Amino acid sequence: MFHKEGTVSILIGIAVAGILTAIATQIDMPNWLSYILIALGLVFLIIILQFFRNPKRATILDNKTIVSPVDGKVVVIEKVQENEYFKGERLMISVFMSPINVHVTRYPIGGKVSYSKYHPGKYLVAWHPKASEENERTTVVVDHSNGQQVMHRQIAGALAKRIVNYAVENNNVTQGSESGFIKFGSRVDVYLPIGTPVNVELNQKVKGGVSTILMTKEELDNKFQAAFEKASKEEQSLVPLELQLHLYAYYKRAIDEPYVNNRSFETNDLRSAFKMNAIIQVQQITKEEAKKRYIKIIEDLYPDPW
Repeated sequence: MFHKEGTVSILIGIAVAGILTAIATQIDMPNWLSYILIALGLVFLIIILQFFRNPKRATILDNKTIVSPVDGKVVVIEKVQENEYFKGERLMISVFMSPINVHVTRYPIGGKVSYSKYHPGKYLVAWHPKASEENERTTVVVDHSNGQQVMHRQIAGALAKRIVNYAVENNNVTQGSESGFIKFGSRVDVYLPIGTPVNVELNQKVKGGVSTILMTKEELDNKFQAAFEKASKEEQSLVPLELQLHLYAYYKRAIDEPYVNNRSFETNDLRSAFKMNAIIQVQQITKEEAKKRYIKIIEDLYPDPW
């Protein structure tokens, strides 16, 4: 199935392929040149069809999850100052779409559209730090019934010259349904409340309407408990000392207990240096982040299913 936004482009692709085929078969020329012309026409058409494909996605509707709005690769996960709507700090997750990705944009959550605005702008490369503020873009905010607000922003890139936005203010929308379309490569940013436990990592590939980018508190707690049980069964002496201390520090932060210091710090003591580094790190993160880091270390140490 192909997206309606590609109708004109697909017709142009068919016409170009047909013209090149007609030239190759009707005009006297070397066979190798005929083959090249026919191949060029087919390749051009295939690229157009590939770009405008619109596969069906079975979004599992869940009030506790936020799904990725697009297909692509996670390129940014960071705290930013959002000045257009929230006018405060938000956690931003950016998904970059290459020309070969599906370019349908979907609603990360269901609810009522409270804000939808188009901004004309530049066409900086999608990964440029200022692309989210200076490029052509649309900003959409959806209010969930639980009071949560999630913003997603379509951003045009160097190739993307047209953004289509279907979001209409005050309309009710369904999670995973179509929110818009971006032609020929770009990125979409999702803005979440600070402290949201995300379920993706940098360079991870995601699917729009399918991949969850938020880990619910229940899911996070269950994974943390499973990781702790796994660590308790393994021989910790085989784990490098620095990693042992970080695991202990993350665990204590996760359960909101102070890091117990049973020995004094000495400047020439390597263990003390590792411990001080671990303490400094856990003081700067939330309990949720500590759980995630603890889980990540255990997953790296013991990659087999547990």
